[in-house]
Amino acid sequence: MAAVMEKLLLLAVMIGVSAASGRLLGGIEEAPVDDQVIQDAAQFALSEYNKASNDLYVSKISRIVSAKIQLVSGILYFLDVELGRTQCRRAVVDSLELCSFHTASGLARKERCRFTIRTIPWLQVTQLLKSQCQEVTT
Repeated sequence: MAAVMEKLLLLAVMIGVSAASGRLLGGIEEAPVDDQVIQDAAQFALSEYNKASNDLYVSKISRIVSAKIQLVSGILYFLDVELGRTQCRRAVVDSLELCSFHTASGLARKERCRFTIRTIPWLQVTQLLKSQCQEVTT
């Protein structure tokens, strides 16, 4: 319930800021990548990504590159995220926080993903609308 209230408060603040700054409601705005709602949206996208992945190992976020937000009939989050393959196997992972990134040649893998997430806080709905990832070679 607290998460719903937090998102509704964010929505109200963004509407107020939008009105005060003369920006159009529905416009896409930059958002701070360290904001908790951005972090939550990124973790949701990661969870959905890992569920859909056929990889033997789970991935985790190494960095949120950028975040944008749009107020529509709910909130759209547009995230540009870097992921890395961890040493944790899908079947046995309890907490991603305990998983280290693979560093061994052949197992280390990095991806850059663009996620679009929609939340409708008053309906308690969160959906991953789009997931587009590309392997990063270093």
